Amino acid sequence: GGKGRIHVFLSLGAITAVAFAEPPLDQLAALGGATGGSLLIYIAPALMTLRLASRPILPRSESGSFIIAADIAADTESEAPSDAAHGYRGPVAGAYAAVLWAMAAMGVVLAGAGSYSALQARDRPSDLQ
Repeated sequence: GGKGRIHVFLSLGAITAVAFAEPPLDQLAALGGATGGSLLIYIAPALMTLRLASRPILPRSESGSFIIAADIAADTESEAPSDAAHGYRGPVAGAYAAVLWAMAAMGVVLAGAGSYSALQARDRPSDLQ
């Protein structure tokens, strides 16, 4: 319809305006790599694990803390050795969550450091010139 065409023209106009502005593509790639890499390696896995552990589909222990999926696998009839004695329950579950939050925070710090470094590259002479 009409709205679709307007969005196409606005998108093409914005892309063309950015192309005429000649942005520093090396800095944009470095910025995307710093933030995207940190998100992919540190932040997203930690947040996904925390979210999965807080889901009500996981059984709860007697103390009310969550039980990690390794405990569920240990309770099933499988050939794998039992991890039930090393399960994440009680205070250990809280420590595990703290480590995951620390991992996500470290990812944010590393993304900030990488972004700062990418933006500072403008002031340094390029080796390619």
